[in-house]
Amino acid sequence: MISRKTTFILISSALLLLNGCQSQSPQATQTSLNPAESKSKPNESSGNNQSNSLINLDNFLVEVSKRDNIPLNILKDAFTDIKPQASARKLVSPPISSTKKNWRGFRKNFIEPVRLNAGQKFWEDNRAFLEKTEKETGVPAEILVGIIGIETMYGSNMGNFPVRDVLVTLAFDYPPAPNKEARETMFRGQLEDLAVYCWKDSQGKQTAFKTCLKQSSSFAGAIGMPQFMPTSILKYAKDGNGDGVIDLRNNSEDAIASVASFMVGHGWKRNEPIFLEV
Repeated sequence: MISRKTTFILISSALLLLNGCQSQSPQATQTSLNPAESKSKPNESSGNNQSNSLINLDNFLVEVSKRDNIPLNILKDAFTDIKPQASARKLVSPPISSTKKNWRGFRKNFIEPVRLNAGQKFWEDNRAFLEKTEKETGVPAEILVGIIGIETMYGSNMGNFPVRDVLVTLAFDYPPAPNKEARETMFRGQLEDLAVYCWKDSQGKQTAFKTCLKQSSSFAGAIGMPQFMPTSILKYAKDGNGDGVIDLRNNSEDAIASVASFMVGHGWKRNEPIFLEV
């Protein structure tokens, strides 16, 4: 059973998985990478800015093709039907608010009967593999179960944004912010790693490649039960059940093994305390 104390502790740990995908910039006017859309909404952004974004994307694909040995014609074809994600641009820009943040209120969103009951079921369904993973990695089962529960309610809410379109939007059309350049650079890295991951996962099959690129994600491009960004998938995702496929969307053992790998990769030490009293 997941204790209330354990779940309370896990909220901070789970936020590591998103790799800092939220900015501190104020809300910005929505713009589009699509020239046709910019013509119908002239007040949102200039045509020159949109043209530059499209040129930058095209140049980016050429560079990715050279660096990662993905055929340029296949890569460009996979990016021909981009749909700008204006709502993702809005969501990465937290609204300015004078309301003081309330930890107790935030905590209640996670420590509530539906999530706890789902966690108990997930733990029972995967008990043997959780115990095996804990023994091998030193990451306790309650940590693994808690993180997956916080991130996606055990796979019941993995986001509904097309990951390719989200990452293109944030990589080349990030909303105005003091750290805009750094954020675009980060998202371009994630976009390249998405292309690399999907190319490997599709085994060079064009249709499968495009399907992988368009899979659903969070508004920031996080994928699957543990909400891994593409870079984290390449670095830490594991084939937990040994079937030769890493499936973070549908396979709980792959998700569990990957979260454990992520924690160990970020410095988890066996049997050390997970928090200190202050």
